[in-house]
Amino acid sequence: MHDADGIPFGERIWVQIVVPGAPPPPPPPPPTPVPGISFNANPTTIAQGQCTTFNWSVSGVQGVWFFPQDQPWQNYGVPGVSSQQQCPQQTTTYFLRVQFNDGSVQQPQITIVVNPAASGPVIQRFTADPSQVTLGQAVNIQWQVDGVTTRIAILRNGAPIWDGAPATGSYNDVPQSVGSVTYGIQAFDTQNQAVQTSRTVIVGDPGSQPPVINSFRVEPAAINLGQCVLISWDAGGGTTLVRIYRNYITQTELAIDGTKVQGSGLQDCPPATGAGQIGYRLDAINAQGQTVSRDVVVEVRAISPR
Repeated sequence: MHDADGIPFGERIWVQIVVPGAPPPPPPPPPTPVPGISFNANPTTIAQGQCTTFNWSVSGVQGVWFFPQDQPWQNYGVPGVSSQQQCPQQTTTYFLRVQFNDGSVQQPQITIVVNPAASGPVIQRFTADPSQVTLGQAVNIQWQVDGVTTRIAILRNGAPIWDGAPATGSYNDVPQSVGSVTYGIQAFDTQNQAVQTSRTVIVGDPGSQPPVINSFRVEPAAINLGQCVLISWDAGGGTTLVRIYRNYITQTELAIDGTKVQGSGLQDCPPATGAGQIGYRLDAINAQGQTVSRDVVVEVRAISPR
């Protein structure tokens, strides 16, 4: 979402659109019987990677050839009574060319329909951020799974926290204890076999760790007079309190929830007092009063560039 000045705000929302594949084509009609020739295949519709078996029987003829489409029949002589297994990778028509003693030729054909093989689940993306948090801080899990999937489960330390999750999604989880937490994903195929992957997050005690600033962004980096910026931040370690200021020389504190150690979409519209630079500062503080800071400067232009 963007405001009237083209500046993004709020959270990005993902939507998955599932487009079902086209229905398989109907099986081809059985070949028209030819007197004196028995020619059949079983099955006539297969999945890619599967095979079919041809059977034929003719007698009292000069020659018999069995060959696939687009191939020279002269190279495919066969006995009058025989069978062959074929494994085409795409829909293919096969011919049985029969030359009778009187010189006449009959050439019945059978088309084998090959449907694309269904691909199993593929985990394209799985993240758990941030990789280090303090007790009580949320971890954001995001994932994307492609291919044919019957069930998706999101796990914490091997136990499902969301069984039946969508193919693409996100989930916020708050670890319940200090230590390492392993988040995982399982994607099951039609045979109930799962592919999986995992990420480990370290959970620290907020009372014993120094504060850490993982990120602090003010965007865009340059604005015109009267425009606004969006602020996002991510503090970790032992951080229990955050403060954000505009013009850190004069210490104008912005209105935020001081215990929110992660955030995005905080909008600030500096007073239109003139062009120049505006400084923003993030202070991260732990329970013992230790403080770390990070500064970002935004350029304010008097007019829009031509």
